[in-house]
Amino acid sequence: MRGVGVGEQVRSIRPSRPASWAASGLAFVMAWSLVGALTGHSRASAATVDGLGARGPCESTHQKFPNPLWGAPRTHLFLPEGEADAPVGGSCGDGSRPAVVFVHGYSASFPEVYAGLIDHLVSMGFAVLYPTYQLAYDPERQYAQVEAGTRDAAGRTGRLDLSRLGVAGHSFGGGMAPWLTQRAADWGWGGEALWIVAMMPHFSMQTGSGPIEIPAHARAVVIAGERDRFVDHRIGMEIFHALGIGYERKAHVTYLNDWSFAPKLGGNHVTPLTIPLLLPENEYDSQGIWRLLDAVSLCSLRDVHCDADLGDLGTKQGRPIRRALVTDDPVDLNHGSLQECEFFLNPRPCPAPGRPAEDP
Repeated sequence: MRGVGVGEQVRSIRPSRPASWAASGLAFVMAWSLVGALTGHSRASAATVDGLGARGPCESTHQKFPNPLWGAPRTHLFLPEGEADAPVGGSCGDGSRPAVVFVHGYSASFPEVYAGLIDHLVSMGFAVLYPTYQLAYDPERQYAQVEAGTRDAAGRTGRLDLSRLGVAGHSFGGGMAPWLTQRAADWGWGGEALWIVAMMPHFSMQTGSGPIEIPAHARAVVIAGERDRFVDHRIGMEIFHALGIGYERKAHVTYLNDWSFAPKLGGNHVTPLTIPLLLPENEYDSQGIWRLLDAVSLCSLRDVHCDADLGDLGTKQGRPIRRALVTDDPVDLNHGSLQECEFFLNPRPCPAPGRPAEDP
């Protein structure tokens, strides 16, 4: 994004990689990731750097709706409530609220996995849609279920201002986010403000193999975790470069391990997850991902915080936390993942890392 502060810069030569596991391994990502989160993350509440990432004043209500393609209550809607002023504008209980569609990672069809992230977005004044999809691997049907659930639930309440839209996703859902942004634009959504955040994205299906065209006024962030053992960094790097907006409107952010603290802080595949009692929030939530979501959304909605330093993660125990890498020329820091970029199910190219040369 314009004026984003750049964190540490790292350049490396990628060594040869082991062969990828079969696509069926996707079903194990979330379960094994929880183990990694328990052993590689400190979980303690934190103060934020500049107010971004702090909980807002809005309360939350939760509704569930059946998915037209999947039956049962499969789509979740979280609405802000209350009379307080919402940080993203208006009051919490206004009849029309800006919307965020969040697409979950593989097997995480229960929103409790992202309780902290969802709660934060609603507290800021966003209406949050959480469409779900089946576990059986069938991208065409899974994408169709997300589309059907999103459109159906959005039409069930008059409180979603779909002209002001954020699309966010994690892992398999992160790979869906570019496609869903394109679909939303086709529906006429996001005309006033549009932003996309793809967290540790898996393969991006149904976006072709060339540029991923999204509206020129959109803003975008792609997030990676240094110790991601499940999704190849190069998948997200390719998506970042392919997004068809100027580099001044997008950023690539990598959360690094900081093992100087006890317990350790780890940037990995499940950094976006928070689960009450099991995985309470830590600094990489409030000062990292939630602060980043606040910055990109407020930049899109109100043209403020566009110059936020996304690399600054503040302090812990009185000492600075290792900066995130923020760059428009990301490098691959992870050498060996469950889902490799070259795997045959990836419909997009897997080029050598590096920002493409500018057209003459």
